Amino acid sequence: MRSWKTRATRWLVLGALAVVAVLFVSCDKDDSDDSQPSGPVSAPASTYSAEVARSWSDFCYRMVKAESIGPCPASRVYGYLGVAIYEGVVQGDEDLVSMGGQLIDLPMLPQASSSHEYHWPTVLNATVAGMMENLFSGSSQASRDSISAFKAYWNTIFEATVEHEVFHTSEDFGAAIAAELVTWSSTDGFANTRGAACTFQMPTGPQYWIPTPPGFAPPHEPCWGSLRTFVVGRTGAEMECDPPPPPTWSTDPTSEMYQAAYEVMTTQHEETAQDSAIAAFWADVPGVTGAPAGHWYAIAGDLCEQYDMNLAEAAECYARAAIAVHDAFIQCWKAKYQYCLIRPVSYVQAYIDPSWNPSWATPPFPEYTSGHSSGSGAVSRALEGMMGTSCEFDDDTHEDRGFGVWHYSTLQEAAEEAALSRLLGGIHYTFGNQGGLTSGRCVGDQVNALTFRANS
Repeated sequence: MRSWKTRATRWLVLGALAVVAVLFVSCDKDDSDDSQPSGPVSAPASTYSAEVARSWSDFCYRMVKAESIGPCPASRVYGYLGVAIYEGVVQGDEDLVSMGGQLIDLPMLPQASSSHEYHWPTVLNATVAGMMENLFSGSSQASRDSISAFKAYWNTIFEATVEHEVFHTSEDFGAAIAAELVTWSSTDGFANTRGAACTFQMPTGPQYWIPTPPGFAPPHEPCWGSLRTFVVGRTGAEMECDPPPPPTWSTDPTSEMYQAAYEVMTTQHEETAQDSAIAAFWADVPGVTGAPAGHWYAIAGDLCEQYDMNLAEAAECYARAAIAVHDAFIQCWKAKYQYCLIRPVSYVQAYIDPSWNPSWATPPFPEYTSGHSSGSGAVSRALEGMMGTSCEFDDDTHEDRGFGVWHYSTLQEAAEEAALSRLLGGIHYTFGNQGGLTSGRCVGDQVNALTFRANS
């Protein structure tokens, strides 16, 4: 992998070349040619490196980890971050199409003026910083200070390479976009999922979820499924990508439900070293990592680097991943608390083997469907819409934790392994993983139905 300094140097070189190219064209044009634009000419977003977008994304991952943000709130953070990255550069590429008017309730966003020149990395920096300041407004002072410092770091670089007027025009434009995105985010129902505003009551009965060992924690985010989605539609209590119901409840040893629980237990008994490694690689425990949604958002970053994407391409890549993972977790959590299905550890201990425990601690929320599977199915399908179905890549998300770099021949292969990891860890039934993949891929299809490029 290229070092950070190497990537930053490459960005500066590409940015400098872009400025030189614009100056050359402006000096060479024939003043008598009425077909030439009469106003300032901004270098296209595609002429810039993706470094600023990737750096903010990596920074956000570290922030989610440092603040120990849980699976659902993390998916919201990455969701709005990806949209902010995209909208920060979308008007710098004539082929890209804004999400304004496409995502649910997102209005048309501020438009660039033909009388001004813009530096798109600066626009993106201001847009993302404004969104991040809002998303982490309730976080520690250290995290809030880090956001300000990171924004200032990039501004220092840009101010040294961009004309004064262009820099400030670009920064103001990015701040205006961020303000609109923040206003939009404030109406998504997030406040109604917090504390006493969430009045969900867990049903009681043998088939329903109960707190699980070792922590026996209360249910995580029971109202998350009510959040406004970006693309997945609702009709009353139904959502476009709802999974089919889980198997009929039964404790009969011949039933599908019993056999699914038995499979979880026996899979654990027969676990190999490779099985354990897969379960650990995809565990993505909050506080230890950037949460499950962060793993796939990091994979989007891997694609940006390994396929040498420019700023416009990277913005699309991050937006696809962000929109998909945001909606997948809402859809999944809606299903979780619709069915409130018992976890394997509770079923096995009650009806098969009281002494059995999974190799991984069961997270505190119902089983059906699997969040990892839903998010993986959604993002892999959405990224296929840009990269194709034969996209090879290396996943280095956990290289710093001693896992090395994992290679995948396709995005689907990675998604299916992520889903399998939940069975291998002893915390999900196979039908929960498959249901998650199915509904997640439906979400990904909704993302692919958006218009990212006018000529695609």
